[in-house]
Amino acid sequence: MICSPFTIDPELRVARTPPGSFYDDEELHRTMNEVAFASSWQALPDPPALQRFDQVPLRLLPGSLDEPILLVHDGERERALSNVCTHRGALLVDAARRGKRVACPYHGRCFSLGGEVLAAPGFAGREAELPPLPELLLASLGPIRWLAREGTPPLAHVLASLDAAAPGLPWERLVSRPDLGADYEVDAHWALYVENYLEGLHIPFVHPGLDQAVERASYRSVVVPGGVLQTAQVRGKGPTLPGGAAALYLWLFPNTMLNVYPWGVSLNVVQPETTRRCRVAFRSFVWAPEHLGAGAGAGLDAVELEDEAVVARVRRGVGAGLYGRGHYADPAETGVHHFHRLLTGALWG
Repeated sequence: MICSPFTIDPELRVARTPPGSFYDDEELHRTMNEVAFASSWQALPDPPALQRFDQVPLRLLPGSLDEPILLVHDGERERALSNVCTHRGALLVDAARRGKRVACPYHGRCFSLGGEVLAAPGFAGREAELPPLPELLLASLGPIRWLAREGTPPLAHVLASLDAAAPGLPWERLVSRPDLGADYEVDAHWALYVENYLEGLHIPFVHPGLDQAVERASYRSVVVPGGVLQTAQVRGKGPTLPGGAAALYLWLFPNTMLNVYPWGVSLNVVQPETTRRCRVAFRSFVWAPEHLGAGAGAGLDAVELEDEAVVARVRRGVGAGLYGRGHYADPAETGVHHFHRLLTGALWG
């Protein structure tokens, strides 16, 4: 790890935000990918086609982690395996396929869909000594798949705050709606996009449509295990979630947003690219189509573009020589402060 150039005070009212140089440092950018993203639950934006194939290759967080993964289904359960041969590191599978064996195209080493070595040319009689394909934790929330390394807290523990805020959400009824999704290229450091998400203070100034749908005084932001949960009550009449909220916005450290509305869920996965650019995979999953277009979950494309514009504005500003370090609004920026504390803690302990 690199030496810490600054700290985030645990006391919100006296704490200062990161300096502008934090968002320009290339070494910091690489280290964030290595230590923050590698030890978290990562949602897959697109449901894998395991109904039609036994083996589906993908890259986890392309452009940052860029980890080759192979999702497999052996007829009984799904697994997430490394898509890299344990012999000499060749990629195993290039495209979704059927088959009960995974064969390396370089030296012919074969693996079962459980990851065990079945055959290894050049190692006759030593197959049992050879390491299996590394396996990741795999969990599901309706059609949304999540991956994490061993030792990461269970996903159910991380998502418990949603169940507490809105009991009985029908995750099993979620249906993927690719027609409601998009990938957005944002001209900003990924952390600035997250910071913007973690506070509602900007809503009346940036999101006029959303401001008409939620009751501003009811907006709350609380720290929960693994992230931050924001809640808002409906303004006037409109559909609500169990428990009465107009929407729930759950951020999971460091880069995943799970937005819950009466019609279903929108998922934002922030994918770092450079210090000045990130990609946001935006996907929708619906359980009550009759509520689409109503309440806090309406006009999400417009909200996204409004966020992108203001985050790009911040990216241009934080690099200014006359900008130092900002302050946190209490309590509106509790979530931003928590994010910065988690991120600097991951970087520097």
